[in-house]
Amino acid sequence: MKRSYFFVLYGLLLATIIITVVNFAYFLEVSSSLGNSFTTHATSQGTLSLFVESNETLPPAPDGGTGGGGGGGGGGGSSGGTEEIVGFGISPEEFNLFLTAGELDFREFTISNTGQSELVLDLEISGIVGLATLSKNRITLGPDEYETIALSLIAPQPGIYTGKVIVRAGNIRRDLFVVMNVRSEKVLFDVSLSVPESLRIISSGEFLRVFISLLQVGDAEEVDVTVNYLIKDFDGGLVYTETETFRVIEEKSFVKDFPTASLAPGEYVAGIEVIYPEGFAVSSSHFTIRPEKEFNKPMIATGALAALALLVIVYALIRYKRSGRPKSGRKR
Repeated sequence: MKRSYFFVLYGLLLATIIITVVNFAYFLEVSSSLGNSFTTHATSQGTLSLFVESNETLPPAPDGGTGGGGGGGGGGGSSGGTEEIVGFGISPEEFNLFLTAGELDFREFTISNTGQSELVLDLEISGIVGLATLSKNRITLGPDEYETIALSLIAPQPGIYTGKVIVRAGNIRRDLFVVMNVRSEKVLFDVSLSVPESLRIISSGEFLRVFISLLQVGDAEEVDVTVNYLIKDFDGGLVYTETETFRVIEEKSFVKDFPTASLAPGEYVAGIEVIYPEGFAVSSSHFTIRPEKEFNKPMIATGALAALALLVIVYALIRYKRSGRPKSGRKR
């Protein structure tokens, strides 16, 4: 009997120790990941301001022998290997633009140094190269300084064009997302595609539910339209497309589910292109495929260890019951 109690206590103690160690290790991992943190703020219009802070050792300042831009970095070299808070913000962090083919458009965004050290930031355009230009490709900001950058765009042929402005400071990178919804000069339909705020962040494999409305502008008449449903990434790549044709009289509203099983975690745009005689209308909305939750792994491990502990206890109880049975013998 004492031996059986020993098995029970040993199993409980072993399970408690293992589960505690696993949870403590996970706590340390999560705590360390918070070293690189960011805070976002969004509005219903899609404007997003992002601020990034990181504990990072600044790279050595470039030699002052070449280029005027490197001269201001001399102070950074004296800090050696000390850790400093490095952070910068971009505001806004997204442009969702509605343009007419051939139209020129100008936008501005602000980059702020929210950290404690001077930053050299490099800017580049991806996905809409040839359609957008920046007023500057490199800037230097001291602590609490900011600078406004001009973004010039020219609308090509009708369609949905996606891209981004990439901003880098050392190992930190942030993206300013750009969507160009380009329609034809002649407008017959007012097209709207919207995703409810609560449905904009989903897991891969879930359906993205969007709400679509087509409203005729001017006199009502029967019109046959071809509709392209598409999903694009912010590198300008087309990752999903589907086409159908139907007739519209005055107005048509419906719900559409976009499949996402083939999408990796990241940022995407769901869009609709409505093609009709002598016209082209578009609309789009930004959504996110969330990464798999990291805490699932330690939870699974904890559950497995708890199950193992339960098996040890059950085994000990069975041994206890068997040891307590009287031995049977034949009476002569």
